[in-house]
Amino acid sequence: MMFRNSNGQSYQTERELGKGGEGTVYTITENPDTVIKIYNDQFSKEQIAKLQYMASVWTEQLEKYTAWPRALLYGSNNQPVGFLMRKLENYYPLHMLFSPMDRKRLFPDKGYNFLVHVARNLCSAFNALHQLKVIVGDINEGNILVNVQGMVAFIDCDSFQVSDGQVYYFCQVGIPRYTPPELLRRVSFSDVVRTEETDSFSLGILIFQLLFLGRHPFAGRNNSQEDIDEDTAIRNHEFAYSLRKTSKRLSPPDAAFKIQYLPDGLVNLFHRAFEQEENRPAAAEWISAIDNCLKQIRACSVSKTHFYPGIIGFCPWCDFKARLGIVYFWDNSFVDHLSALGDMETFINGFKLTKLNIKVLPEGLSNVEVTAAPIDKKYASSIHVKLAVYAIIVLVTAFVAAYVTGWAILFGILCWSLNRVGPLGEDVDKELERRKGSYAVFHQRYFQLHEQYRSEVEVAKYNRGLPELAKLIAAYRGLPEELQYIRRKAEEDVYSSQLDQYLEKHLISDYRIEQFGASKKLLLYTAGIKTAADIDKLDVVYVKGIGPKNITYLKAWKRQVQSGFLYQPDQQLLNKKFAEAAQAVAAKRTHLETQLRQRYQDLLIIKNSLQLKQEKLEKEYVKLLLPYRQSEADLAAFQNLVNKYNLF
Repeated sequence: MMFRNSNGQSYQTERELGKGGEGTVYTITENPDTVIKIYNDQFSKEQIAKLQYMASVWTEQLEKYTAWPRALLYGSNNQPVGFLMRKLENYYPLHMLFSPMDRKRLFPDKGYNFLVHVARNLCSAFNALHQLKVIVGDINEGNILVNVQGMVAFIDCDSFQVSDGQVYYFCQVGIPRYTPPELLRRVSFSDVVRTEETDSFSLGILIFQLLFLGRHPFAGRNNSQEDIDEDTAIRNHEFAYSLRKTSKRLSPPDAAFKIQYLPDGLVNLFHRAFEQEENRPAAAEWISAIDNCLKQIRACSVSKTHFYPGIIGFCPWCDFKARLGIVYFWDNSFVDHLSALGDMETFINGFKLTKLNIKVLPEGLSNVEVTAAPIDKKYASSIHVKLAVYAIIVLVTAFVAAYVTGWAILFGILCWSLNRVGPLGEDVDKELERRKGSYAVFHQRYFQLHEQYRSEVEVAKYNRGLPELAKLIAAYRGLPEELQYIRRKAEEDVYSSQLDQYLEKHLISDYRIEQFGASKKLLLYTAGIKTAADIDKLDVVYVKGIGPKNITYLKAWKRQVQSGFLYQPDQQLLNKKFAEAAQAVAAKRTHLETQLRQRYQDLLIIKNSLQLKQEKLEKEYVKLLLPYRQSEADLAAFQNLVNKYNLF
């Protein structure tokens, strides 16, 4: 698809990056660092005006933290259809930091200190936007991305609240579980002026989720007889982790990270953010409190991914695992230490071969000095006789030619006869042919030795075998990594199986989900989408009446459900899978060792055979040089002699 901006510059789409409730994001051929968002529905006048204003105030400072609209894009009918924005390469949705499996897969070397670091950067982003008079508004864990350095960036910036000083361009959407109570009490978000105070509530929830590993501050163990969902808890300031309320209807869930583990400064800010609707902490206050927390972070002496606030005095992640079998952070130390392959390098070091470069035999002839053998005197005598005869014929011919017509022709026939059939001419020709034949034999053998010495077929076969040997060595060296991968995959499978079982217990029909009444839930049920575990099917299954926006709400609910999942490894099952992996890789090792030995032996045979053959040829070559040169000199000398009398 082709689109253009207001200046007429064209942009060609390449591939789809993602699809959401409002539109689809594509890469473009013109710039690998830029993408475009094309909306599903036609723009309203308000949307056009908002995007035009946002593009007009674009700055590098804004784009440091956001995928801010750079320019409005138009379709073939000259109507606005989307906008141009920065491409966020190698960024992941913030909620992937909440899941221990996602953390292990995407951020394998990161621990709790990284979550605190990301929370600090998140506050910096909010602080920068607020200083630029931008209110985020629609805040949730799905429209904020993070990279492995902990840098954060906002997407879906077209939903932000901005103002040109006279007109407000509102944020008219929001996820209830991130919405402050004063806005939840309203019928809709239309024409609602949001503030830094409303953003601060949502920011507080994101910080809480980062520091409490995905837990929501308004979800927990219900101590009352009432049905208290997150929306109700938010409206009534039912902060489950509160240390100030004496009679609470909600308490922290079992096996949760305790708020007492954090420094008092952070604890106070959480209470201010969640238990009052005024004077919520600004982003700058969060930064200061988190900086203080970062200074107190300590490293665990057992696991390289375990970090914790120093005020605790012990590693809570090790404690959770030891007491309850729950894993919040895990590295690969357990898997990596299960080595079953032993010393492999010693075996590999015995198979080292280099590429075979065959040298060319030296020409050699220029270094061999020879003198032609003396020519038999009979051949020299014949020259003088012939010359004398020729002289007599010439004189007679000259005398007679003046008186006899046709004598010149007769003279020619006579000379030819003397040269071809005379006894002396026949001996010379035979000797010349003999010497030519001798030289030809040496010459042919000389070049045959050169061709045989190069042995291009054998050299090519040897050199073709080297990459095959190298490939086998690489496969052998990769066995430990392959074993670790299989073991890690086994653990991921166990985790996923437990998570699926947990999600399958949560029926869609039992929960209040934004934008989902009984009729839409029935559509899902009929299509086989019954539980939280089934929601990912909507990525490949189309359900009539369930659009992209509905799917966005369903996935947000699934993440909400998933935040309550606790991973408790089945060590007996894991050990069985690890043993099976070790057995499979050990069998592969044996097979590779057999192949390596055979391939190496084949190459050695080729190499040794080639070297023996060349040694033999070199000796013959050295013996050939002198007689070859001698035959050449003898032929040349005799040829010169013949040329002296072979006048015709």
